[in-house]
Amino acid sequence: MKLGRTVGSWYIFRTDGIYQYDGEVPQALYDKGVRAGDVKYWDRNGDGNITDDDRIVTGNPNPKFSGGWNNTFKYKGLELSLFFTYSYGNDVYASWMIHGSKPGYTRSLLKAYADNRWTGPGTSDKYPRAIYSYSGWNGKNSTMYLTDGSFIRLRSVTLGYTFPQRLVSKIHLKGLRVYAQGDNVFLCSRYPGWDPETSVNLDPRFYGEDNDGVPQPRIFKLGVNITF
Repeated sequence: MKLGRTVGSWYIFRTDGIYQYDGEVPQALYDKGVRAGDVKYWDRNGDGNITDDDRIVTGNPNPKFSGGWNNTFKYKGLELSLFFTYSYGNDVYASWMIHGSKPGYTRSLLKAYADNRWTGPGTSDKYPRAIYSYSGWNGKNSTMYLTDGSFIRLRSVTLGYTFPQRLVSKIHLKGLRVYAQGDNVFLCSRYPGWDPETSVNLDPRFYGEDNDGVPQPRIFKLGVNITF
C-alpha cells in the first residue's frame, strides 16, 4: 500500500511496448540477454537498468460504481423477471495470463500471443517474440496483465405462466404455475478471461486478482408450483 492510493492497488512494472531493434536495448539489459522483440519496461529512475525500484503503484480493484437492476413484466398469465448486475471502472490483474504468454511453459500458449507475436521490427508493439526468455523477462508482473474488469451480467431470468383459476379448479387445485429459469445467462465484458468476477479473496493483497479462478456456472431450471 502507498499513502494516497487505493487499498489493493498493484506494485508492478509499467510496460512501454516492445523493443523493435537491438540498438534500443540499454547496454545493461543487453548484457543480460534482452533483445529486440522483448518487452520494454519503464525505467522510472532512469539508471539504464530495470530493477524493483522501477515498479509503480497502479490500478484499482474497486469499481467506480456498481449495482443491479431487477424488474418483472406481466401480461395476463405470463410473467418475465430479469435481474441484471453491473460493475464499471475496476481493474482485474489476470495473473493466469503470465503463464499463458510463455512459450514452452507447462500450459498452452494463448492464441493472441501465438498469432500476434513480434517477428520483426514493426510487427507488434504489444506481444513479445516467441522465446522462453532470460529469467522470465517477458513475464514480469506488469501492466501488461492489468485488464478492465467492467461488465454487465444477466444474473437471472425467469419466464413463468400461471394457469387461469377456472382451469386449475377443474383438476381440484388452487393454483398451478410452470416456469423456466436461467442463472448467469449472459455476460458482456472486455475482460480476456472466463469471468471478471472470479476473484473472491477479500485480502487486499489479492483482491481483484484472477489466478485461474473458476468461472461462475450457468444453470437452467424447469419447475412447477402447485397449490392444493
